Amino acid sequence: MNECLTIIRGASGVGKTTLIRDLLRDSRQIVCIDVDTIRCMFSTMDWEKGYKEYVNALKIAISMINKLFSLGYSSIIVSDTFRPEQLNDFISELTIQYRIHSLYCDNDILIKRLKKRNLPYKSFDEIVEFNDKIKNHDLPENMETDGVATYIDVTNGGSGCLVI
Repeated sequence: MNECLTIIRGASGVGKTTLIRDLLRDSRQIVCIDVDTIRCMFSTMDWEKGYKEYVNALKIAISMINKLFSLGYSSIIVSDTFRPEQLNDFISELTIQYRIHSLYCDNDILIKRLKKRNLPYKSFDEIVEFNDKIKNHDLPENMETDGVATYIDVTNGGSGCLVI
C-alpha cells in the first residue's frame, strides 16, 4: 500500500476547513486531521501564552498520523496554518511520503471571510502578511523538492485541482 500524507496549509480564513469538507463530501476514504480541532479538545488556546500547547497539538497530530497509517489507512490529510518553521519541524517527524498544498487567496476576500467569523483577531495585518508570503511561495527549496509542494489560489474555490 502506498501511504501518503497530504498537508494543507494556509492563513486563517483562507479556506482550509472548507476544502476538507469538500474533499470529505467527495470521498469517504480519506481521514482528515485538523490541528485546530485537536487543540480545542484540550484547551481554548491563548496564542500569547499557549504556543507550547500548539506544539503539543502538532505532536498529537503526528502520533495520530503514525497510528492511522499503522492501522492500514493510506490517505490522510492534516490541516493547519503551518508557517515554514513549524512545517519543517512537523515533517522532520514523518517517515512517510507527503505532499504540501499551500492555499492562498485575494487579500480583500480573506479579510471579508475573517470578518464573517466574528472572532477576536488581534490584527488582520499579520494574517494578510502570511497570506502574501504563501502567494510568493514561502517554503524553502528543500521542502519543495520532488514536486511535493504546490501553491493553490482558492479565491474562487479550488478543491478540484487538489491531488490527494
